[in-house]
Amino acid sequence: LTEQDATRIATAIEATHAPSTRTVYDYSWRVWERWCTGRGLAPMPADPAAICAYLTERADQGVVLGTLDQACAAIAYHHARRGLVNPLEDQTLRRVRRGLRRILGAGPRRPTRPLSVTEVQQIVAGIDRHTPPGARDAALILLGFAGALRRSELAALTLADLEPKPGGLLVHLRGSKTDPDRRGQVVGVARGRHPATDPIAALDG
Repeated sequence: LTEQDATRIATAIEATHAPSTRTVYDYSWRVWERWCTGRGLAPMPADPAAICAYLTERADQGVVLGTLDQACAAIAYHHARRGLVNPLEDQTLRRVRRGLRRILGAGPRRPTRPLSVTEVQQIVAGIDRHTPPGARDAALILLGFAGALRRSELAALTLADLEPKPGGLLVHLRGSKTDPDRRGQVVGVARGRHPATDPIAALDG
């Protein structure tokens, strides 16, 4: 293989994870590297026994299970990037992780509460929509609320993704968290009843 082939292959492998996920993995990996440096250990290839010590020490320090799982995912990810054996497949390490899960528990997840119409009205009312940044912010907030769009989906939109219709707008999403293969999705947004909170009017403005 040529160097160009290797570059293209590496790019394709990188694309299997979202940029935000890679950022989280990189942070977790740096924490792991610092721990290894303090112990005089090599972070890669990682010794499963060292990972066991790392996880149990951090758990004893009060780190939650989700953070420990994130650390394991980061270690596995960085080993896979370099074609190394995944140390997380070690049977003793698997048993340690199961034990930590029993000790720490997954913990209850607090469900997020969507904004109400009244709260969105209050947010938009505080924006000066006579300025270009204010008009943009109001339009994004109202469009995101009406279409139940994620922040990443809003940030990725271009004018070409918006298709005007008599009753509102079709928003063409090229990819999202729930569409990692980027098959695309179309979301319909209707006109609002009140001009101040109408996403279509906000976009036209």
